[in-house]
Amino acid sequence: MKRKKTQTACSVPDCSTNYKRQQDGYKFSLFQVPRCPLLRQQWQERLPMKGRALLETSSVCELHFARKDVTRDFVHTVCGQEVRIPRDRPRLAEGALPLDSARDQQRSSCIQRGPQGAVQAPALGAPCRESDDIPQMECDSMKRKTSEESTCDAHHPPKTLRSNAEDFAMCPAFPHQLPEEDRETCSRGSAEQLQNIKKPDNTNWAMLAVPNVDGVFYVTSRLRVEPFDLYHDKAVLFQSTDQGILSRTYLNGQLQAEKTGLSLADAEAELQRAESLALCRGAMLKKDMQGTEARLSKKLAASLRCHKQVFYSNSCTSCVSEEGTTYLMHVRPERCAKSHCGNVQ
Repeated sequence: MKRKKTQTACSVPDCSTNYKRQQDGYKFSLFQVPRCPLLRQQWQERLPMKGRALLETSSVCELHFARKDVTRDFVHTVCGQEVRIPRDRPRLAEGALPLDSARDQQRSSCIQRGPQGAVQAPALGAPCRESDDIPQMECDSMKRKTSEESTCDAHHPPKTLRSNAEDFAMCPAFPHQLPEEDRETCSRGSAEQLQNIKKPDNTNWAMLAVPNVDGVFYVTSRLRVEPFDLYHDKAVLFQSTDQGILSRTYLNGQLQAEKTGLSLADAEAELQRAESLALCRGAMLKKDMQGTEARLSKKLAASLRCHKQVFYSNSCTSCVSEEGTTYLMHVRPERCAKSHCGNVQ
């Protein structure tokens, strides 16, 4: 069956640009909508479609996505210096969703072709040049009614190749130039900010700074008397990266979720999400398993893992729909009734 041709213009009504429109020679990139109906519906809900539907052949331009979700360069480190090679086509990050607010969309409309502090390598086959011919882009979010300032000063392209980290230009401006309510969104999270993320109310979450880990942990702890053991049944790691905040959520020592490119507000929401998760209490205590291990088949023994004196199924995600239940209760209720699930307290 012949594949339908993808649209070559942005499908968002009243979009300020489309694939055919160029500003001083710069052509905006288009990204095809997901083929999965569920993902496409998520795009539909976040975009101002004004009653129109996204089709399999629809496309959305780069102005409707956050800068961190659009990869424009191949990044390499040569002799300790970052070198960027422009891609032929910008690439959309996996799992990226369109911006869902008019304010964020205006902020994203400031297009920048890569960090100015990086060494900009010419495209393959392109002639050598001393200056960057990238045009100065007009910034919709920085327009003024007066004629004194009609373009965004933070987006003048570099005239020569350079690697001064102090000259990095963030869109739409440096964090200290943003309004107070916007600083948190643009921040990638300093060490001090990560240590002061708001914890869920009326809970026993605690912050841990581990010396050999570049980041901070937020954990909930439990004490087992016999045998004595203090362990963390929930742990969320936050690390600051160039792309934003990285989070990893662990339940009973097992990785449950990993997310990148988060803001401080997203990190707080991820901590709230971890608080709402119900933990699997396990199938059997290790002390109760003694004496029965010899009767287990090799296949059954290989399907179990032991964490903090409790046995779990290898297929268990440590997350169940109701607190106090086990993974076996959901997948094999008839076997759970005959097992020792009730022994775990």
